[in-house]
Amino acid sequence: MHAATRPNIVITFIGLLCLALAPLMLSACGSDYRPRNVIGLRGLDGGYEEEPGPGKLIKVSYTGPSSATVYMAANAVLYRSAEITQREGKAYFALYNDLPSAMKDRRSEKTVFSTIGGRAFSSAYIIPFAENAPGLLSAAEVIARLQTKVKGKPQ
Repeated sequence: MHAATRPNIVITFIGLLCLALAPLMLSACGSDYRPRNVIGLRGLDGGYEEEPGPGKLIKVSYTGPSSATVYMAANAVLYRSAEITQREGKAYFALYNDLPSAMKDRRSEKTVFSTIGGRAFSSAYIIPFAENAPGLLSAAEVIARLQTKVKGKPQ
């Protein structure tokens, strides 16, 4: 009787394992561009996040999954910055690589990137603007240029 139940336990275990792994396997097929999962430090699968302040600044960051390159992380931050700008009802944004640059109004056209724990990471500070001015980026142009790189081809 004991030996007869052992195959059922193995089959049940394999079935549960398949159910547990299915979301991970399906998520590998889609884009890595998504909000950061709050489980664990920087989430298990990465993603973007935003934090307010100081002042009018918004900090935007992205941690990639193990398969992401630093260029993917940099593009994701730039793309998310443009999305935030449009969400705020603005058309342009100033991009700053770090807080000291923002304090001195040293605008940039590109984000900086690095790795943290072997995973691609990028962050920047932004301020959305309604009107264009020197050193500002167009949210619509950034989205048009980076959409397929960040979100993949439309299905």
